[in-house]
Amino acid sequence: MAAAKVTRIGASNCRTIDDGSSLFLQSYATVVAKISDYGKLTLDPAWEISTTTVRHVTRFLCTHYEELTPGDVRYRIAKGIIKVKPLNH
Repeated sequence: MAAAKVTRIGASNCRTIDDGSSLFLQSYATVVAKISDYGKLTLDPAWEISTTTVRHVTRFLCTHYEELTPGDVRYRIAKGIIKVKPLNH
């Protein structure tokens, strides 16, 4: 099994992690978003912990999923289109 590919985003404490089956966004020590290999998006409840984290999540989504504003994300969460569940153990 190959090691996960980790890419740091800017000079921040934010990085993407590609484990070969899913792409994750990690902010500091917390995984805040996951896109599975079949395109399913899941957010951790901590995705809104700070304005900086929200900005990183929306940038991650625009790059790897779909161009969404924070309001679009909240709307899709409310409608059940985007799932929110703990991604950290």
